[in-house]
Amino acid sequence: MKKLILVAFAIIVVAVGLFLAFARIPYVDYFNPFLKKETSYAVVPLGTQTYVDIQAYDESGEPLKYRLNFGGYDAQSDHVKVIHKGKYVFEIEYIHDLSKWPKEVKVTE
Repeated sequence: MKKLILVAFAIIVVAVGLFLAFARIPYVDYFNPFLKKETSYAVVPLGTQTYVDIQAYDESGEPLKYRLNFGGYDAQSDHVKVIHKGKYVFEIEYIHDLSKWPKEVKVTE
């Protein structure tokens, strides 16, 4: 009986570990110890406060494997710097001076 409980507990631990490693859910990503905060860059549509399904790029210009959803508003700027951990967005910063935009990030959308 103890062996069965130990095996069931081990299976649950492995399942939770795999879930944390591969699932991209904002509030799960916030608490996920396997992820680190990263900085990405994106172009967002003007005239809205809710940005949905935004493709972001890391500092080397590679697109993220997932898309971000976040809120914010700036009537003049559509370039943003996003600080996030997986899909959980901590902070966005609008970039008005495009000389601060990384040259490796070339948005084709």
